[in-house]
Amino acid sequence: MENYKELPLEVKSVIVKEPVNRISIIQSYIDRLSAKKYLEVGVQFGHCFSEIKCDYKVGVDPSKESMATVFKTSNDFFAENKEKFDVIFIDGLHHSEVVYTDIINSLNCLEQNGVILMHDCLPTNEFMQQIPITSQHFWTGDTWKAYVKIRQERDDLYMRVVSTDWGVGIIERGKQEKLVIDVEVNYENFDKFNKKWLNLISVQEFINSMKIG
Repeated sequence: MENYKELPLEVKSVIVKEPVNRISIIQSYIDRLSAKKYLEVGVQFGHCFSEIKCDYKVGVDPSKESMATVFKTSNDFFAENKEKFDVIFIDGLHHSEVVYTDIINSLNCLEQNGVILMHDCLPTNEFMQQIPITSQHFWTGDTWKAYVKIRQERDDLYMRVVSTDWGVGIIERGKQEKLVIDVEVNYENFDKFNKKWLNLISVQEFINSMKIG
């Protein structure tokens, strides 16, 4: 379909017969921004990286068994990188301190109108986010803590999480009030207040925000 890029996200989802997930959300931003450069941190088997359509793609992962284009840790990559990217997807080691550093480093090489996307911001039970891993099924790590920390520190970003695919975080330059938390930042409280802490939105709300025309 020649005009695929011009279609709203909900129409694309019907055409490709897949739900709104991290891949379709990433692609929607690439299409909307006419992005030329895409960076993915944490490629692993390339399930996401191989599906993304962009003129220029860089995939970073330290594992030589991954589908990355650059075999380095994210810290090593960012220390040497001199490029700017339009869309950056963070899906590397899901330890909050690592994710936090990946966010800061990504902001430093993001084009002015670019966007950072993140995976696994919304664990649905305590075991999914524990470190070391205790769940034998889905594991998000404590990625959410890094996201929440950034929301507490920065008022020059516009941040929200789409409630799909274990939580797809979105970070853009803009404005937001710093998040104020007056309870302990632990999973018990996260489970109570995740809508506020993450600025959680539904898939439909995201679709509405991305409509074209």
